[in-house]
Amino acid sequence: MKNSRLPLLLALAGLPLMLTACPRPPYDPPVSLTFSLPDGAPDNLKLAAVSFQVQDDQTVKPVVFSQGYGYSSKTLAISLDKSQLAALSKNTRCTTPFSTGEAKDMLNVSVTPGDVSTCDLFFVAYQDKNGDNNPTSEEERYITHDVYSYASSAFTYSMTTKDGHSTVQGTRTQGWSLVRHTVLQPSATPGKYIVTMNSVPTADESISIRLHEPTNFMTSMSLGGRP
Repeated sequence: MKNSRLPLLLALAGLPLMLTACPRPPYDPPVSLTFSLPDGAPDNLKLAAVSFQVQDDQTVKPVVFSQGYGYSSKTLAISLDKSQLAALSKNTRCTTPFSTGEAKDMLNVSVTPGDVSTCDLFFVAYQDKNGDNNPTSEEERYITHDVYSYASSAFTYSMTTKDGHSTVQGTRTQGWSLVRHTVLQPSATPGKYIVTMNSVPTADESISIRLHEPTNFMTSMSLGGRP
């Protein structure tokens, strides 16, 4: 009489070998960003990456994505986990159409392609006076206008402020990238500003981001030591 359990036993015996033969996915290190503090900055600062998410009542609420750490007496750093970034990019409370999100309240908006969606992480250095690891406007000390941004597709855009004083333009890559903020004030057009927000190559993400006191996004530099 044949043993009907033999094929099953043989199959089970080979299962551990099959499991151990499956290759492990390669380690994907987090995105590491460093931030330089201005002279005279206090020693007890914390750094946070914050997203702004639309709530059910259509209000927008800041949500802490990740906390940073002290790197040196003049430098803060933060690590952004790529699996968490992937999850945030799929969160429709953060990833919203560019034309009705970032471009809201702007004029002469031109976006190519027009259906791109974005989600941004903003960085703030703060004094955690109440110890809850959530920065408030009262605790905020330094910011940067550079952002870590997700785009559903590569895109270019331009738009102007309602007062006509500033033009904002940029080119971003698909996926997550560090977007640097620069401001130019052409001598030929006094009182007019050109703001650019471009994705930088991955290799340039290692360049330290300068933190500064809060300034006007449309008229103030946050790169090169001139806030």
